[in-house]
Amino acid sequence: MRFVKGNLLEATEPLIAHGCNAQGVMGSGVAKYVREKWPKAYEDYHDWCERHSVGREELLGKNRYFSINKNQTLVNAITQVNYGQGKQARYIAVIECLVTAAVDYERLDPNLEIAIPLIGCGLGGLKWEVLKELLEEVEEKYNFGFVVYEL
Repeated sequence: MRFVKGNLLEATEPLIAHGCNAQGVMGSGVAKYVREKWPKAYEDYHDWCERHSVGREELLGKNRYFSINKNQTLVNAITQVNYGQGKQARYIAVIECLVTAAVDYERLDPNLEIAIPLIGCGLGGLKWEVLKELLEEVEEKYNFGFVVYEL
């Protein structure tokens, strides 16, 4: 795991992941900046969530991918069902989304790095100390790494 002082939205890693809710809303946190920078990625994610308006809980732990360019993909990771005060992300959903992203892109190798913020630990309410340990276990088990961007 590497830590970088910088903007996640300027990351150069092949996968850029951030946490989302299953309601199709990107109104605050990192998601708000993703929406502003890549409005088509937001529209795609929003429409996808709307198609699952019944049973949104089923989206928890799933990803909606959006090609940023030929070398990079945005991972809209559904880490929580709802948004707002007290609507916490879930550790298992974060892990499931990130492992699935690596597997889906068949890039499970020592050179793969996935760019992430302190995913789920801001507005999502998770504790970084706990999530960091889980992510380190994932890195070891699946043989890929995370680059954690912090401003």
